[in-house]
Amino acid sequence: MKRSGVDQQKGPVTDGAVGRWERLSGDSSGLIWHNLTSAGTAYDATLVMAPGDWPDFDGVGDYAHIGVDGSQPMVADTSAGFTLEAWVKVASVASGDRLIFLSHSGHQAGLSLLLNAGPKVWGRCYVNSAPPASINCFGTTNFPLNQWTHLAFVADASANLFTVYLNGVADGTLAYTAIFPGPFGGYFGCARYNLGAPLQLFDGEMDVCRFYSRPLSVDEILRNYNAEKAAHQ
Repeated sequence: MKRSGVDQQKGPVTDGAVGRWERLSGDSSGLIWHNLTSAGTAYDATLVMAPGDWPDFDGVGDYAHIGVDGSQPMVADTSAGFTLEAWVKVASVASGDRLIFLSHSGHQAGLSLLLNAGPKVWGRCYVNSAPPASINCFGTTNFPLNQWTHLAFVADASANLFTVYLNGVADGTLAYTAIFPGPFGGYFGCARYNLGAPLQLFDGEMDVCRFYSRPLSVDEILRNYNAEKAAHQ
């Protein structure tokens, strides 16, 4: 008998995927890794990482970025929306710790998948205009420390709706009207505005970070969660 729904789809969604970075294959070799000598100071030499490595971010100075620091290497039309997604194992949390930070226009705007105290999932869009505007979509459910958890932030421009997901289930929504076009430069484990010092550094592990240039559906988020759940138990 033919089954319907996400059960037929075993692998993660690839349609609309702009970038995918993980610790278990060579995908992460395109990232440049840094460690700050101390919080708020210039970083020291780039960490030497083998393809597929993904370090345990220390919450003080570890972070990574795509391509040349300060560049905008990813070109994506996000006028229809976007999706940010990652598996995380959080060691400790301060509200605002960044998991994925995509910056635009000289780092004066950003799309972020981040953490709220709890920890809880949080999605944010920020535009440094006059006045600056932040649109925040908060999850409502605490999840455990030191345990792999799947988080996602989806912007659907046709529905004018932000949704954050926890382990494949919607955990918060917010109406929005702004459009956030690319291109973007990607950071992992920190935020960085206007080429200043990295901020809001993540403490824990991350894996299978994705950026889609479209909104994933409820079924697609659940499909991604189910496809990789066994590897994160």
